[in-house]
Amino acid sequence: MGRGRDLIDQIDEAQGAKLARFVAGRSSPEEAAGVRAWAAADPAHADLLEALEEVWGLARDTEVVWDPDAAWEEVCRRREARRFRTQPAPAASRRSFSSGLLRAAAIAALVIGGVAIRAIVTRESEQAPREVAMHEYTTRRAQHARVRLPDGTSVVLSVDSRLRVPEDYGRGAREVYLEGEARFDVEHDVRRPFRVHAAGVVAEDLGTVFGVRAYPADTSVTVVVAEGLVEVKTAAPDRPEVAYRLEPGQLARVGQSGEVRVERDVDAADYLAFAEGRLVFRDTPLGEAAAQLGRWYNVDVRVADPELAALPLTASFGPEPIADILNLIALSLGIRHEREGDVVTFRR
Repeated sequence: MGRGRDLIDQIDEAQGAKLARFVAGRSSPEEAAGVRAWAAADPAHADLLEALEEVWGLARDTEVVWDPDAAWEEVCRRREARRFRTQPAPAASRRSFSSGLLRAAAIAALVIGGVAIRAIVTRESEQAPREVAMHEYTTRRAQHARVRLPDGTSVVLSVDSRLRVPEDYGRGAREVYLEGEARFDVEHDVRRPFRVHAAGVVAEDLGTVFGVRAYPADTSVTVVVAEGLVEVKTAAPDRPEVAYRLEPGQLARVGQSGEVRVERDVDAADYLAFAEGRLVFRDTPLGEAAAQLGRWYNVDVRVADPELAALPLTASFGPEPIADILNLIALSLGIRHEREGDVVTFRR
């Protein structure tokens, strides 16, 4: 087993993660090409990769991490069964497998790079769906949409947002993928958890009405709860997992590095007002409010300097024309605005 064990010892966590993604079918085309080149460079690499693929095939069918000896025995059994069912390859082209190497691979599949291969891929899958067909719902700037999912869950999609729903949604765990902002009114089912994936964060329904905001330009993902409970956790593989359970009136902000800040006694209705056609700001920095105004009214809203961008804005708007809203903001903050076509600039 010396050669196999030495080879496994040479694989660090980063390489182990690449192999894990490859055997689970989650590599990018570029990364997959790199793994194939790595395997082609050395017969021992190719043997190890094939053994890992065997082990991953077993791991997909089990809910628990099994012990290496049992895994090894099952790999051997399946390999022999497959060879019995197929015609033998010509001797010159058939690779010989070292039982030591394959046994090491079975162990490596559990501990490669110091991290369980199944855990690596599971964490990665929290942020990237499998290569399955998706139904996609999108809104443009100045547009909202209401979506009812097959299980009865209701979604209000805010402006400039995208929701992806796997074609097999509801057959097991109910997973959706959000970019932008949405309110979810979930039909709770303990057997089929409902999870929203957004920018490396997962919000799981525990019987709720809640909102998630994760625009690409945002520095944090926001989850707010109106009813029931929501569990919020980071999901990216390069961060330690952090999980918080939110109750009604609580809000979590998850930063880009995975830090979580929980606010209590917030008015969830303000954060979910977009579902009723209202735009609400509560001590929102003008720079952040400008981005949301642009999405709502399909204009380019700019702030002339950083000091202005930090001014807190508290306001609530309904169906007012954008000209009236701009005037009200300028008046309340003691500033002015200029408009040229679709470009609005706030100045002192």
